[in-house]
Amino acid sequence: MSDEERMQLYGLDYIRSQNESNVDNGEFGLNFNRRSKRYVEESQVKREKLEGELFSFLINEIIFCVTIILIFFVTTGYFTYKKFKPPKERNCVVEYDEDTTTNKYESKSWSKATSSTTTKNFSEPQNTIT
Repeated sequence: MSDEERMQLYGLDYIRSQNESNVDNGEFGLNFNRRSKRYVEESQVKREKLEGELFSFLINEIIFCVTIILIFFVTTGYFTYKKFKPPKERNCVVEYDEDTTTNKYESKSWSKATSSTTTKNFSEPQNTIT
């Protein structure tokens, strides 16, 4: 097993043990220092890459949540407006009696039958038995 594999497998424990063994032997471990610097640099690059991915992921999630919330408020606002919107005026002849304030509808067939324009009150029962 090479030193690179051991370093990746054991991580910092392997680096410490190698450093201690080099100091015990009277060597400063120049080769080890180069490897540890490279290992630290690689780990910093990986960390920065992961932080960048995490940051972009969080931004995407925030944008997604805000979009869903806006869609919710826009649709509920539209349906609330549609529900409580005043009704449109209808094109039918409606007259109001000043005395009783009941709706009266002008019936064309009724006016033809009596040969005069009269208004028929809806509250009156119709007894037309022939």
